[in-house]
Amino acid sequence: MLELIEWIRNGELIHKLASPYFWLAIAAAAIAAEYCVAAWHAHVAKVEDEQ
Repeated sequence: MLELIEWIRNGELIHKLASPYFWLAIAAAAIAAEYCVAAWHAHVAKVEDEQ
């Protein structure tokens, strides 16, 4: 948390947000979230079919 405050004060936060690695990490997280949601929906459908 303190490191984040330091980045804001130094103006480094903008550079970190503009980093391609940051956007790559965001894209990877979005893909993982989409996979998890699809798996959850498949699980719910399977449970509903068993009932």
